[in-house]
Amino acid sequence: HPAMKPFSSLPVGDVERKGLVFFGSVSAHRSKILECIQATGIECQVFQGHNFHRDLMLGQAAINLSIPLNDTTMNHVSPFRIYSALHHGCMTLSVTSRTVPGLEGLVDWVPEERLADRAAELLRTGECHHLSRLFLDRFVARPMTGLLQRMIPYLGTCIARDTRAGQGEALPPFADFRPPK
Repeated sequence: HPAMKPFSSLPVGDVERKGLVFFGSVSAHRSKILECIQATGIECQVFQGHNFHRDLMLGQAAINLSIPLNDTTMNHVSPFRIYSALHHGCMTLSVTSRTVPGLEGLVDWVPEERLADRAAELLRTGECHHLSRLFLDRFVARPMTGLLQRMIPYLGTCIARDTRAGQGEALPPFADFRPPK
């Protein structure tokens, strides 16, 4: 949406973006790839903690890495991973994987064996900064009104049923929700 603004607590233009960041669980498949990248000497932060810190790291990194959980059953990437990075002014470099709708033109895809080389090239040439702006411009230009109009009626039902964290952490019924003051 054109009104979308980065919400990282670090202003996008006021920080020198550098290195790579990966957030998420580190499976054996991901670990193997991350170790290969780190062995090249490229600065690569691996993060598995609270979302607030993830957002800060995305606000400082030049490149967000997207690596499928494995190369068999979970061989796709999460749109959330890409959209979060874009929202924080960070491009995503991803291992080529199963196609996921909605990511067209928003990710730099490379075969697994080229990931480290491509990351180094993007950082060395500064192309990552150009791609961050290009991908964000493409994302913001997407028409969202129709999608949101179709989605909003279902949100109340989804929120009301969200008890995955246990009864003690269940969200209040949607009808009772009030934004914090």
